Amino acid sequence: LRHLTGIVSADVNYVSGTATIVFDSSQVDIETIKGSIRRPGYKIRELKKEITPSFWERHSEHFLPAMVGLFLLLSWVFTWWKIGPVWLKLAFALAGAVLGGYPILKNAVSTLISLNLNVNGLVGTAIIASLAIGEYKAAATVAFVMLLGELLEEYSVGKTRRAISELIEFRPHTST
Repeated sequence: LRHLTGIVSADVNYVSGTATIVFDSSQVDIETIKGSIRRPGYKIRELKKEITPSFWERHSEHFLPAMVGLFLLLSWVFTWWKIGPVWLKLAFALAGAVLGGYPILKNAVSTLISLNLNVNGLVGTAIIASLAIGEYKAAATVAFVMLLGELLEEYSVGKTRRAISELIEFRPHTST
């Protein structure tokens, strides 16, 4: 399907035998996609509602790390260049720490309640400790590094899944 113009993503779950196809309906129609699925012999059991995600929906995972990074950068730049009052530099760092720390702490609390310690618990502890001693830039930096790491992990896992899917497509359909 990736050879078709207008296909944003095509993810196949071989365990459940399902595929999720995201496409731009202004570039490719549903019948062309159906034909490409049926041509190699696959059947379409159920067709769910066609949804073309907006730009923000497709890139929402980039927004939070970018905002935290921007607040952190502004805090550092204002400090290095001695721009503005001290409270403004701290406000940028605190905004980055709170914005980036919230999803991490939310996840940390839910995993701690289930008695399942993971990296979010440790990073959440580092963020809280940094905020408690007034090191807002350190808290924002920890949150930014964690969010950036998660983003890179999602990217590499997605790329690996696509590579495995492409390898599976090369499998022989008959054996001798």
